[in-house]
Formats: sequence, structure tokens, C-alpha cells
Amino acid sequence: MKKHLPAFQIPLTKTELTTLGELCAIQGQVEYLFIVTLSYLMDLPQDIVRKMLSSSSLHTNANTWIAIFQEKCHDEKVLRLAEAAFALVTPLTQGRNDFVHALFASSAGESWMLLGFAKGARHPPAIRNAAIALRTRNLEKRRPIADLKRVRNDAAQLSVLLSEIAWSFLPDPDSK
Repeated sequence: MKKHLPAFQIPLTKTELTTLGELCAIQGQVEYLFIVTLSYLMDLPQDIVRKMLSSSSLHTNANTWIAIFQEKCHDEKVLRLAEAAFALVTPLTQGRNDFVHALFASSAGESWMLLGFAKGARHPPAIRNAAIALRTRNLEKRRPIADLKRVRNDAAQLSVLLSEIAWSFLPDPDSK
């Protein structure tokens, strides 16, 4: 299949695009692990928990998730992990939104610009950390691309904590 170019250049390097893709993929893990861990905690099918965490807002779902964990989890170690995971949610969602719901543009001093090209024209290669992310709902809110790696790493850290919580509910294979 022929690759079509977008209307405007996406001024991100291959590494930056990969990091952005990883951020999106890790968010899927986080959303899934919220469901799995609550399913284990409450001994409910994942389909029911998925309905409980049906908000399109990760932050709203995380608030529900931690409230239930604080009420129902009696394992102090797991509860501490849950609270540590929850503490990562607000900064992560703000950072993630800055990149996932963004218009990527080339920085032009205090301003920015989109580079458009004639149909079929090759886009020039991007320069590392030269782009800015502008929130599509508020173009005044800008985030340097250099922050993308930290936001991706924060998401990965949250997924690891949630995975530890999920594993804590599974039987220990060495206990047989």
C-alpha cells in the first residue's frame, strides 16, 4: 500500500515518533491494567469492571480505581503500590494529553508554523527536539518535544507498578 503524506509535515524525528507511539501503546497497557487489577481485587469479570471504568477520562477512571482499592484492599503492600501508582496518574495524564492531543509544529521563535508541501513532495528530515507540541484545544499551551521522553517513561513506570499489583493477586508458583 502506498504511504500517503499528511497535509503538513510532522516535524518529529523517527526516534521522537517512535517515543510518541510507545506513549500511546503504554497508555493502552495502563488502561488494561486498571481493569485487570480491579477485576482481581473484586473478583469480578473484566467486562463488568470495564463498564465500571467506562469514562473516556483516564483521570476519572483512576479516581474510581483508587477509591475501590482503598476500600477493598486489605493487603498493605498492595495498597501502597496502588497509592504510588495513583500518584503518577495526574502528572501523566496532563503530560500525555500535551502530546497525544497535539498539533506538532516547527518552532519559529515565539511563534510556530506548519510546513505544507505540494502533493507528493518529500518532506525534509526533522531536526531533533526542534518541534513543539501545541494542545489542539488551546494553541497557547505548548510543550517542548524534549519532554516527550520523560512523559513516556512516567507512563512506563505506571504500567510497571500496575503490573506488580496484578501479579500480587496471582498464586505464587513456588508455593506448591
